[in-house]
Amino acid sequence: MAVATPQNFSKPFASTTTKSPSKVSFSSLPHDIIFEICERLSDKDVLKLQLLSTTIRQKLPQSRLNLIHAEKTYYLCSYSIQKLERLIRDPALSGRVTQITFDVGVPHVRLRSRRSCVNEAREYPTDARARLHRWSSTHMRRQNSIVSPRTRRPSTTTRLDPRTVINYDTVIDQTFNLFKTHFATYVDTPEEEEDAETTDFTIFTRITTAFKSLPNLTILTFAHTNPKMVERSEMLSRWREYNDHLYALLYIDPKIELQSGTWPWCSWLRPKTPTFLLSTACPAILFCATQAQRKISEIRIGNTSWGPRNFGIMISKFEPQQVRLKDGSKDGWEKAYYHWICRYVDDYKATFEHLKRFDLCLEPEEQQQQQQCEQKDVKKENRKVEARGKPPPVSLCLLTMLKNVEELKVWRLRGDPEKQVQSRGKGFVIPTDTELRKLEKLEIGEYSGITIDGLVAFLKTNGTSVRHVTCDMFAFGEQLVSKTDIMHFLSMLKKTTKLETLRVDFLVDQIKENGPKVGVENVKNVYFRIEIRGSWEDHNCEYKIGLRKVSIAGSDNEFTSSSYWAKKRGWEEFFSFMSKFDVARVLRGC
Repeated sequence: MAVATPQNFSKPFASTTTKSPSKVSFSSLPHDIIFEICERLSDKDVLKLQLLSTTIRQKLPQSRLNLIHAEKTYYLCSYSIQKLERLIRDPALSGRVTQITFDVGVPHVRLRSRRSCVNEAREYPTDARARLHRWSSTHMRRQNSIVSPRTRRPSTTTRLDPRTVINYDTVIDQTFNLFKTHFATYVDTPEEEEDAETTDFTIFTRITTAFKSLPNLTILTFAHTNPKMVERSEMLSRWREYNDHLYALLYIDPKIELQSGTWPWCSWLRPKTPTFLLSTACPAILFCATQAQRKISEIRIGNTSWGPRNFGIMISKFEPQQVRLKDGSKDGWEKAYYHWICRYVDDYKATFEHLKRFDLCLEPEEQQQQQQCEQKDVKKENRKVEARGKPPPVSLCLLTMLKNVEELKVWRLRGDPEKQVQSRGKGFVIPTDTELRKLEKLEIGEYSGITIDGLVAFLKTNGTSVRHVTCDMFAFGEQLVSKTDIMHFLSMLKKTTKLETLRVDFLVDQIKENGPKVGVENVKNVYFRIEIRGSWEDHNCEYKIGLRKVSIAGSDNEFTSSSYWAKKRGWEEFFSFMSKFDVARVLRGC
């Protein structure tokens, strides 16, 4: 048997041992692999990777980070503006911001009335009732332990016997009383809210300061979102973030959430009344952009799910209210109006010099008040002349912006149907003789309050610049249009404009049908759509004609039969087809 000698041990151990594989960390991965991994991650996960190390942060795709930080959303409250102020402290982040959405909705919640909450709770399913009862019992048990901490707990268990009959109405009343006490304790008192109202306009001063640190800001969007209309998870996330007192309610029993991610008492909460409406917030924030010397290229209107009655811009009062209060004279702000315009008009021209798109959502009450005043004036003068429904005076600040716009979208929310006033005579959103030399695309939305004659007059004034026109359903309200008026409208546009695309929906008929309930009629509007693409003088210009039947309730049923759609080439062929087209005959054949 061989004996080990010193010579045997002199051989290197590497020849007899295997190397262990080296550990590969995420930061050591190549850039292309990290890029592929980030493509499969959500925005929140990508932002979390930045916090791991400086090396990883440098390897993350900058295009993805720029896209994540490009668009931000803020509410017009102090806490949300603080988030904007924290962002501008980092020049790398502030340089990526190109679009900001200001939501005039309020993320703070309040408690509804007892009657509403009780009625809602009685309709809860069994699972929600059980969780609500458990939450109420847990809350009362903890409240009693806090009041008398030295008392010994009862020996009997607090777990409920499933065979025990529970008076659910008593549970609802007890839960509501606990909520009412909680909101009265933690929510701001009326005195604090009154003090806050005196400093509301300081938010716009802070926004102006923040805008000065956002060099690439070019798009401003305004919205009025109802948190109850968004996804439940997103709604609850906002409520948790902006309502600290809700943490106390959730801390009592975190398992109160249902499997759907909602709370049994979500319907008990309602957002508070907004401090600012769009008619106040939009002019104020645009003024902030002028004072910060930003270059704004687009002004958009986002989500308007909160409700049409509290939303819209007043074209006659587009100057910011906080400046009115500051610069207005004692005799009234109107006397200082032109002095104010001369002071800031150059700022508006510089900020909106390259305004590409402007979404102009109008206030419905402004049109109603203006037309009612005109009708009263006619009655006082004892003249048998129809009220022309002229648009209200246009603010010079707004007019300065419109002079530079390339794409203009105008619509008006419906407002109160009982106060609707039909437009008469020659009417348009702004005076029809207003010349917008840069305007190329015009979109007319629903309830805009215009007439066909008003649209023709405006396009005649801007016929050399406008190339694309779109008119949605309800653009002309409930005005019935005959085939003769349609052809006259198209003939006038052919003579006075150089349009390349046109899409218009004309209301040609209203049909009453039997509804799903006995004795209830369902009214449907019949729209005649015309789409034109190409130069009207060209023989290859495409003309598309069709019918669409739309229920007033909103359900839309577009005819799919080929007999209700036609394509023609050239004006002569289209004109010949229209002279023989009979809407009533086509509807009878459906």
